[in-house]
Amino acid sequence: FPNYFPEGCPPKDAISKEEVVYRVCKNDPITREDFASYYELGKDKHDVKHYGVSVFSNCGEAKTICLMPNHRQEFVAKGKTVEECGVIKATPSNKHSSHITWWLYEEARPQEHFNAIKESENE
Repeated sequence: FPNYFPEGCPPKDAISKEEVVYRVCKNDPITREDFASYYELGKDKHDVKHYGVSVFSNCGEAKTICLMPNHRQEFVAKGKTVEECGVIKATPSNKHSSHITWWLYEEARPQEHFNAIKESENE
């Protein structure tokens, strides 16, 4: 993991698991920048979740993010949390019951495991 991760990050109960997930992305084609954590973006750093990236097991929940004013130019990509990229933990919230935090290894290339969902696809 990156050397800037604080002690206890990722949490001990985060696991390596391949799971189909959805991620809100900005770039087409998808790039590593689409998997920047809040920490990497210079946002809140007070929670270990902010050192990971948000993905969703429910496509509809990811699509609701794209309806928000700050995310209207973004799209949903479908992919997998492959073991060689990092570890995951379910971190549901009141708004997003399918939210998962994915802590990526320093040299991870998650973008290689994701593709944009076309408007015609009904996930």
